[in-house]
Amino acid sequence: MPMKTVSIVLKDLSHQKHNPLDIKIGDEIGFCHDGELSNIKFSVERILNYESNQDGDIQCYIDYDLLGNLLEKPIYFRLRLFELSVEPTYQIMLLHNYDEIAWNSGFYKNALCNQSGQFLVMVDDHGFELKEPKKFWRIDESLESFTAKVTVLSDEASNFKDLEHYNINFWDFHRLTVEICTQKEKTEYLYVEMDEIKKNFSFLRGFCVEPSEIILY
Repeated sequence: MPMKTVSIVLKDLSHQKHNPLDIKIGDEIGFCHDGELSNIKFSVERILNYESNQDGDIQCYIDYDLLGNLLEKPIYFRLRLFELSVEPTYQIMLLHNYDEIAWNSGFYKNALCNQSGQFLVMVDDHGFELKEPKKFWRIDESLESFTAKVTVLSDEASNFKDLEHYNINFWDFHRLTVEICTQKEKTEYLYVEMDEIKKNFSFLRGFCVEPSEIILY
């Protein structure tokens, strides 16, 4: 099957609101912007549609849950597409789903509900303690959590008939960092999501990517 970049697909399928990449569960995605990830084919595990009310502003975005294999270990990423009202049609992020924890009241009160708007990352993606913590700040200086309705597609038919629905609370953070290769500043994003029923926390962290850097096999 010939490869296509996301640039071409989004141009042709701007009307596809629930699945703008027009791909199915089990399809493969690759990336050419990152040396570590460039040789990995990721399989689409789920497609998630989010509808969030942020201070009266309804925002919709789509996540593609991706599973890859690095050094014989599974790695989990999400390709997140924010729908924009102007060109380009979407802002795209590649987020590493780097950790999950069960409900912890101390973490909730001290890390997420503190009034500083700051969130500290103390360990790297492999669980080793950092010499200096990474300091993230709430986006737009908001101190409250946001809510979102999530619709999940996980069947191979990708027909949006048998769907799972649940609600989440989430907190969004960002920070400026310097890319090692180019020495240019770029924004790193971090999202903490809490399932309203199970109360589990999921941690997603990553950067914006260009559509031309994403390959659909």
